[in-house]
Amino acid sequence: MNATRRGLNRTIIFLIAVILIAVGAATALTGIWPTAKQAWAEWTGQAGTFVADQLAATRIQAFGLELSWLWAALLAVMLLLVILLVSWISSQGGGRTAILDRDKSAEGEVVLHNDIAGNALKEALSQDPRILSTAVSTWKLRREPGLKVAVQARKGASPREIADSVENLVAGLDRLIGKRMPLLISINTGVRTGWSHQHRVQ
Repeated sequence: MNATRRGLNRTIIFLIAVILIAVGAATALTGIWPTAKQAWAEWTGQAGTFVADQLAATRIQAFGLELSWLWAALLAVMLLLVILLVSWISSQGGGRTAILDRDKSAEGEVVLHNDIAGNALKEALSQDPRILSTAVSTWKLRREPGLKVAVQARKGASPREIADSVENLVAGLDRLIGKRMPLLISINTGVRTGWSHQHRVQ
């Protein structure tokens, strides 16, 4: 329940995995198959000659030095990759917000902060003997705020019954603010963590 682009992440990881598998397979073949080893040696020799020819053919004078503009192009590509990598890393996670609801009208604006709803839910759930502790946070899901309620349950308590209790309380909050919010319920049932997730998306 955050801003991480999971589809993009999986695609990138898949492409990296395919490249690594291909490199590993090629390395193994050159080590155990003489024909592959010979073909690799011939290809690397030809590639080395081609690169040397291209570097020689693209030499320019810059800053009193003679060098190939291909090195400058390679540096620009590497800088672009670094920028894209930093952008990708910074896009991970995120999405948390302190505003649960905002209502604008001609008379003014009413803002409902997460602390108000969170404290109300935690106070109500603290009366439940099946629950040891509760944490409530607000996240933006599809540009709309939604609630995540994480519950630490007593050993032997029914996750299904606790989830129903939490959802009933959130349903009351929905009626209070006048709209149905996305909800994620996370229940930890002890040292051996068992999770019961219930997603409710508009």
